[in-house]
Amino acid sequence: MPPLSAAAGRRIVYEEISEEAMLGQLRAAGLPEDYARFLIVILGFFKAGYAEAVTPAVAQITGVEPRSFADYAQDFKDLWLG
Repeated sequence: MPPLSAAAGRRIVYEEISEEAMLGQLRAAGLPEDYARFLIVILGFFKAGYAEAVTPAVAQITGVEPRSFADYAQDFKDLWLG
């Protein structure tokens, strides 16, 4: 079971939205047009997988080993479940 679903105890799914829909939501939230478009570009890089690499940077900077996403989801579920 995916980590968020396991922590929540219910099925959670990812629903992709179009760039146009995202841009509309960013505008509705009051973001300036140029910044909203900038975020679309940045998020496009994440979507394309440019942030998938795992590096030792967290441990090197903090001295603490990074935790898994499953551990994060379990540790903070009360905050995002409300």
